[in-house]
Amino acid sequence: MSRFLGNVASAAPLVVVLDDLHWADKSTLLLLEHAALELARAKLLREGTLDSGEVMMPSSVRAAIGHRLNALSEECNGLLRTAAIVGREFSEGLLSRLSDDGDGVPELLEPALDAGVIEEAEKPGDYGFTHALEDLYGNRAMDHVVELAHHYAEAAVPEPSHVEKAIFYARAAARQSEREVAWEEATRHYERAIAMAQEVGESSETEPELLTALGRCCRNAAQYDEAWGALTRAIDICRQLGDGPGFARAVLETLETYAGQKQLVPLEDEALTLLRETDLHLTAMVSVQRARWGWGEVEEGAAQQAAELAHTHEFVDVQAFLLERESHRAREELRFDKALEGAKATHDAFHQLGSHALASHHRFDITIGQVFAGRPGEADVAAAETIDCSRRYSNRFYEQAGLFATLIGPYVWCDRDELERRLDELDEATQGGLNGRLVRAALAETSGAAERSVAMLSAPDVVATVPPEFAAAYRGVRLLQRGGRGSRQARTRRVGR
Repeated sequence: MSRFLGNVASAAPLVVVLDDLHWADKSTLLLLEHAALELARAKLLREGTLDSGEVMMPSSVRAAIGHRLNALSEECNGLLRTAAIVGREFSEGLLSRLSDDGDGVPELLEPALDAGVIEEAEKPGDYGFTHALEDLYGNRAMDHVVELAHHYAEAAVPEPSHVEKAIFYARAAARQSEREVAWEEATRHYERAIAMAQEVGESSETEPELLTALGRCCRNAAQYDEAWGALTRAIDICRQLGDGPGFARAVLETLETYAGQKQLVPLEDEALTLLRETDLHLTAMVSVQRARWGWGEVEEGAAQQAAELAHTHEFVDVQAFLLERESHRAREELRFDKALEGAKATHDAFHQLGSHALASHHRFDITIGQVFAGRPGEADVAAAETIDCSRRYSNRFYEQAGLFATLIGPYVWCDRDELERRLDELDEATQGGLNGRLVRAALAETSGAAERSVAMLSAPDVVATVPPEFAAAYRGVRLLQRGGRGSRQARTRRVGR
């Protein structure tokens, strides 16, 4: 690139405009620095721009120090613009090569040093822009957490006082992104905060909380492997620290990561042991989750504990989960209308609590309830509502659940063409995930291709990883297939045609 630009500039003066420099990554800036050094003597004017086309510094630097620049000379401001294009940190030598007045660079930088716009680095002749950004915002700093998080992360140095602020603003920016349901953006902020905490050895105190939040965001962004990895790391650290509340919070976030009961039950039992009722709300939440899908002595005891705590302390979210459990029980006892009524009541409870993710979950439960009640048409409508609600709040887990639920109608009706179309849509959304494979395996089984069905399930215990919600949906489909819609042989012929 340098040789090409140099050849062009040797024939005639050349202007190179680099647009959107505020989005440049480190490797790009290093390339530009190399090119600037190589072309220092060429007849070449180099300028950097933002979207507006105006030549200026990156906005995170300019916003903080703009009020101080007015007191500096135009020559000093011009030199600082060049320095800001290089990056937050720059060297006197590089500026001398880039400047028309190379010998005058040290004198031009003096007023900027005195004004606190830049500061000297450890290495003689190196400088960096100061942290004036936070001072400028003052009490309004929390309104600018994304910009502050980027500012501190770009300037990160392994000093505890600095890293503490960098982590604080990265976490604040992540939470803001969560409120805006921008899961990928929140994930990036949490990953940055975790990396900084690890770099200065503060991970034992802050990492579990950050990892739990990262797992939640990855799950909502449908990055299930990453979610499970982050959450299990948080669980391991909390186990080592004996941190019962942290352990319980991480376990609760694993409940919607496509983990099955085989993985979750031991973690729930361990969480209750570590908590020792030190946090009554978390104890109630883990207890109701432990009781959620079972009716044995252990599950009944956990449900009783959750109910007592919820009643005594008015834990309305726990009470909503207890409503859900009764709906599940009614379904298991073949009281399908009662189960559907319970699913609707649970949805309404979480909707009133403002929990959009759990409201989406229970729209999916309504879908399953309609299936068990023998109403595949109504199930199709409920599935579409699940998808719409999930997309509105960018919750991809339940968007995928809704897409899975749309398969129920054509599967029961033996409409192979429509089923294949919807399966393709599910595969695209889940990147060939487990639910699509299970449905295709079921199709192969009903058409008599048992070996092909088994081959589609790569691991012998793959069904153990299916969330209970989806396992219940499969059972409902089977019941519909076996009741009132013609002989099994006729259905098999239609599905396998």
